[in-house]
Amino acid sequence: MKKYLIVAIIAILIIIGIAITIKNKNTNTKTTTIPNQPQNISQTEQMPSPSNYGNYPVSTFPTTSQIDYKAIAEAELKKQENQKEQSNTSNQQNLPSQYMQLMGGCNKTIDDIIKDYGKVWGNVKPERNKKGQLKDTFAFTKEENENFIKIFLKYAKCEGIVNRNKEKCYSLLKNAAFNKNKNVCEEYFDDIMFLVYSSNKKGSKYEFCRKFFSRMNSSVSKKVRNVKEETFCEMAKKGISDLCSNFAKAGLITYQDIDWCYKIFPDKIDRCSAENEFCFNAIAVTRNDINYCRNDACQFLIKDNCDDIKSQVILTYCNSYSRVEGMRKSYEQNEEMKQKILELQKQIRGGTNASKENQEENER
Repeated sequence: MKKYLIVAIIAILIIIGIAITIKNKNTNTKTTTIPNQPQNISQTEQMPSPSNYGNYPVSTFPTTSQIDYKAIAEAELKKQENQKEQSNTSNQQNLPSQYMQLMGGCNKTIDDIIKDYGKVWGNVKPERNKKGQLKDTFAFTKEENENFIKIFLKYAKCEGIVNRNKEKCYSLLKNAAFNKNKNVCEEYFDDIMFLVYSSNKKGSKYEFCRKFFSRMNSSVSKKVRNVKEETFCEMAKKGISDLCSNFAKAGLITYQDIDWCYKIFPDKIDRCSAENEFCFNAIAVTRNDINYCRNDACQFLIKDNCDDIKSQVILTYCNSYSRVEGMRKSYEQNEEMKQKILELQKQIRGGTNASKENQEENER
């Protein structure tokens, strides 16, 4: 009786193995390869180091010549990726076409990236399972975080300048829990907005001149005689290159001080000293020539769009995100393999126990 039962169990396992193998072959012939998906992942090459990802479980799994669970898992993952790629095709249109191929399977928008803060990048806190044990964390490395955050802050700054509104910059940082970095939005903003006003660029507002006038340093105040805000802004509206000569004609500065004035509000490039960023930026905006810019704020103003830096944000993010997702999927595949093998072992043990019970009953 025992022999017949064992033979029956072996026959059933062989039939199951053949059926699943045929199914896998059919699935593989219909499934296309998705970029950035892990293929034949080696534990040595793909598993993260403990220093970067905490206690990442690495196990040696038993193999079977009849049941390829990894192939089943990969086929399902590819199917899910195909569905996701089709549903997110519209999101890809947010990027110029030349970047599309570099994106791989990552279809992230700026809003998506911000929502991922604290989950994949930024301050990612480990979670605990129901037993209170720390769950495995899949996130950017420290170096990836630092590099991406610098680019993201630069993008937020650009949006503030291009939209002529610091609140646009603040909102991006607030949504990503970056309130402590809001000084990025303020850096050079008032100076650049004054250049917007003095060059009559789109979005020009009188308040840009008022803020600049109110914060002019004490040395300027001492040399400019009885100048009023309205007078200063009226003259500035005519352009920076004529500002000093108009001051002198109006008796607001002496002709002895006109050289000093030109170092702040230049009429030509020779007036600028090497360390005077504002002077060079004023020349750049007046001539609309980005080559004279001395900081990124000036470059953003002259370009007047953030497309390049936005693309850089998404590409940089997706590069690290794809690596993290590859590790996550590799782990999930291995966990699924372990679970299926455990279930198979339970079935075999159950069959063995049943055989023993039948033998005992026969002996009685």
